[in-house]
Amino acid sequence: MGNGRKNGASLLATLMNITQLIEDIYAAAVAHDQWHHVLDEMARIVDGEGSVLFVTGPDGLRWISSGSIRPVVQEWVEGEWAGRNERIKRFMPRDEPRFLTDFDGFTVDELEREPLYTEFLRPRGLGWYAGTAIRLPTGGTAMFSIEKAYRKGPMQPQEVQLLDSIRPHLVRSISLAANAALVRAQTIVTTLRHVGMAAAVLRRDGSVVEANEHFFRTGPAILVTRSSKINFSNDIAQKTLHDSLASVHRDPASHEPQPIVVSSADPGGALVAYVMPLMQFRHDVFLGSTSFLVATRFDRRRSPDERLLVQLFHLTPTEARVVGRLLQGESVKQIARAQDVTANTIRMQLKSVFAKTGVNRQAQLVSLLAMHGSHVGRA
Repeated sequence: MGNGRKNGASLLATLMNITQLIEDIYAAAVAHDQWHHVLDEMARIVDGEGSVLFVTGPDGLRWISSGSIRPVVQEWVEGEWAGRNERIKRFMPRDEPRFLTDFDGFTVDELEREPLYTEFLRPRGLGWYAGTAIRLPTGGTAMFSIEKAYRKGPMQPQEVQLLDSIRPHLVRSISLAANAALVRAQTIVTTLRHVGMAAAVLRRDGSVVEANEHFFRTGPAILVTRSSKINFSNDIAQKTLHDSLASVHRDPASHEPQPIVVSSADPGGALVAYVMPLMQFRHDVFLGSTSFLVATRFDRRRSPDERLLVQLFHLTPTEARVVGRLLQGESVKQIARAQDVTANTIRMQLKSVFAKTGVNRQAQLVSLLAMHGSHVGRA
């Protein structure tokens, strides 16, 4: 009688945990930071150590995990083991709508010989697994992996049944999350379109996730290849783009946007682009984006507003005034007299402007920014 009550209470607690987990799974579809909690709970209901969500896409592998196993997952991803994952090779082609365990892909003898288990997982206290793969509607695959301590023994049938019971909810939730990620990207480029800016949300490898119509009208200065990669009309701009993407991916918080002068000879005016970090989406495994590209064109029929120079090139207000006077045809000496400073001070300010705009001489600066026929002042 006592055991019956105990088993009944245990079953009720399990059902309550599953019900709450399902609610959390749907919450995670719109609140990305909730996935960590979901991964923790998925592991807890099967007595696991932690869970991982991997997402594959055009730019490679993205992942989030339970904090308890994050160091192990990080070591696996960054080391040689990610490329030697026999588990993935055996399970991925099966594409079955259920959770699989180690014994669905390996015999007992094979597990005792497989280096992933004997050399990596077991020495770190792990060694048993349940996982499932889910195709995303936006392309790519999401893979859930629950890792269990080797000392606890393999996943039991009743534990796998619990995971199978929540799988349909995982499928619906990550489908919603993947589509919501695209909507967020679309919102960014649409908002920038309304203020007249060409914009594209980029993946880590620089390929385009979403772009607005202004962006596609910048051609031939900016083209998008069949693989969705951006192709600028000059090599210097292409290198600056590559360096900017590397900077954003390495440390978005300290990234300093550099002007990418795409075209200074276009009759419509110079096209200047910037790679900007997407801090709020940095850890979104579904969007897989850390940056967006914005581009604006200087109209050669009129001199640019000083406030625009400050915003686009990070000039100081004083530097912007110096540029404005230079574009009006004043010489360095005339500008110095007007501002009651020495000519060397103006030259030092121009040197800073050159560095920020990516040019080397006054003539190049005027060619980049000024209207046709502007007189270049003499030093």
